Amino acid sequence: MQLLLVDDSPLFLEGLQTLLETHGLDILDTATSGPEALASAERCLPDAVLMDIDMPGMDGIEATRRFKARWPTLPVVMMTQCEGSSALYEALSAGATGYLVKGQPACNLLASLHMLERGAAPLSPGLAARFLEELDRRSQLRNLMNTALKA
Repeated sequence: MQLLLVDDSPLFLEGLQTLLETHGLDILDTATSGPEALASAERCLPDAVLMDIDMPGMDGIEATRRFKARWPTLPVVMMTQCEGSSALYEALSAGATGYLVKGQPACNLLASLHMLERGAAPLSPGLAARFLEELDRRSQLRNLMNTALKA
């Protein structure tokens, strides 16, 4: 699998690239911002993108929206320290294929990327339940708003 790695931390990018290449994954390019990532993808056409959420300027969620508008079938996996259900919901709503937490062991990350190769949506453990909770919370809020508007 040929990957594009996107994170505003050069040290993290370098370490991630070394880890993934050591385990046989092909890193086509790295980028430190959303606009740089979009330009890189245009040049190298990766099989998948690993994208940080928190980046200055264009964050990873907006970059994901733009990736999906340009390349609807390109898997974009968010890779972040943010475990909050709201960020998870926003990322998946923007079109992210998966959501991985940076604090996980390397073996979990590698297993998640192999899942991605097989067409599965990688999520760090426990995040599916958080996503469903956020979905339920938003549904309840929508119902309350609709009830208030009818009153």
